[in-house]
Amino acid sequence: MAELIGAKEQERNEVLAANPRALRMVLHAQVNIKSESNFFMGFAENISEGGVFVSTLSPPAIGDEVELAVELDDSDAIAVKGIVRWHRTDESGDLSGCGVQFVNLNDDTRRTLEMLLATLEREPLLHDID
Repeated sequence: MAELIGAKEQERNEVLAANPRALRMVLHAQVNIKSESNFFMGFAENISEGGVFVSTLSPPAIGDEVELAVELDDSDAIAVKGIVRWHRTDESGDLSGCGVQFVNLNDDTRRTLEMLLATLEREPLLHDID
């Protein structure tokens, strides 16, 4: 299991390295996720032009098509459709979030995301270890 998680993490890092548009920006916002059969709540940790990571204890299944509402303090929620591409697990192996790839963005939503990304802080590539 740990090997599979490590392989997925490496694959994700390779995708990010190969696609500079996928640079992640720090975002702390509530996110509501609606799938065909369920409603989920969580918090965004980071976002890019291609998708968002949502921290939640009960993420939708990988491959699920979802509708997201990213709630920002100073404006209306950003509504976007996506597909769950991967899960994150914590140290005990429990699910702790999911990566959602944006799909079918219209021009208005794309511009809104671009403006949001322009205001956010870039996520550090390396973290200090204390």
